[in-house]
Amino acid sequence: MEEDDNSDLILAVCGVIIGGSLNTRKCWVRPSLMSRNKYSTCQRLSDLEEDDLVLYKPISFKTFLSLTSTDFEYLLNIVGHKIAKQDTNYRKAVSPLERLSITLKYLSSGNSFSSLCDVFKVSPQLISNIISEVCDALVEGLSDYVKIPRSQEGWREIADEYLKRWQIPNCLGSMDGKHIKLQCPPKSGSDYINYKKYFSIVLFALVNADYNFLYANVGCQGRISDGGVFNSSALRRLLNDNELNIPHKTPLPGRNIPVPYFFLGDDAFPLQPHIIKAYDGNHTMGSSKRVFNYRVCRGRRVVENVFGQLTHKFKIFHRPIQLIPEKATTVTLACIHLFNYIKRTAATQQNEYDTENNQGEVFPGEWRRHLENDSCLDNMSGEDNQTSNTTVTAEDTRVELTRYFLSSLSED
Repeated sequence: MEEDDNSDLILAVCGVIIGGSLNTRKCWVRPSLMSRNKYSTCQRLSDLEEDDLVLYKPISFKTFLSLTSTDFEYLLNIVGHKIAKQDTNYRKAVSPLERLSITLKYLSSGNSFSSLCDVFKVSPQLISNIISEVCDALVEGLSDYVKIPRSQEGWREIADEYLKRWQIPNCLGSMDGKHIKLQCPPKSGSDYINYKKYFSIVLFALVNADYNFLYANVGCQGRISDGGVFNSSALRRLLNDNELNIPHKTPLPGRNIPVPYFFLGDDAFPLQPHIIKAYDGNHTMGSSKRVFNYRVCRGRRVVENVFGQLTHKFKIFHRPIQLIPEKATTVTLACIHLFNYIKRTAATQQNEYDTENNQGEVFPGEWRRHLENDSCLDNMSGEDNQTSNTTVTAEDTRVELTRYFLSSLSED
């Protein structure tokens, strides 16, 4: 009996030893990735900078990462200390420069983790973690580039710019929402399936007259409408609680009736004193409502162009994002902050946005040609028409705006 017990003990010990040996790592870094230091990302970026110096044009570096070397250095300075890791006895840590390069390449190209692994010699598993961490750091580091004004003077500056560029007085910005396509989130059921029958999260944004994001809410489940996202947003709460510090009613230029400052929305939003949208239905050419709708739609074209340019600059939005919703939210917010940062430091290119001549003819921006059939940002308009919430004050505002648009005071 004692011999049987000893035999069982020996077998058990052997099993532990064999099992442990099966779970032991054979190597810490795959041989195919060990060559990262032979031609590092730092050397690659340095070569691209030299190309730009020789050609006297910032082309090579910008083609690789979609921003200039100066912008890259600035971003590295503000996020480098947040994304740095320590070397270990088993392997050398991926440097902050490489981490930022991998993330920017992923956002600008939309390449898969396997493709990025071939370029940067970093495993797809590590790339997944790097992108999430760097995007969090970018959102935090660039937070000053996406924020709504908190003073009446700041709101008036936005309204003055809207009047100057789009001839709409008292306008504080244009807002809209988009569906961002995702791969099927694990164990999510139908929560992220939208009315177009695919998985998505919702991007709701407010933009100013100069094509910059003022506010962005990302991450709501795709089944929620534009109006629903707005109703649950911090912007709506601040608006309802009078914490946005919006200026008091002011007469339109050359007029005497005080009119509230307002945001432009589409049919998905309720008509309220601070939210103005076009009249429903079709109207006779030259009628007052037709003129009003044209001017409102012209002002709202700004947010449509911003979404188009966002997709054009960051090709991660050209196909369903292969990330869980939480990480997809972080990636989208990072793109929005980078969009504002890059735009404020770069000159506007010819035909970059929609333009219009004196006869009212609209010439599509360059982004429309590229994104005609290649965008995973989908419209949300018309999902949740809330015209029943019309208030007398809001309707009075539309009437006064219509009178202003029909007068000679509103001419360009």
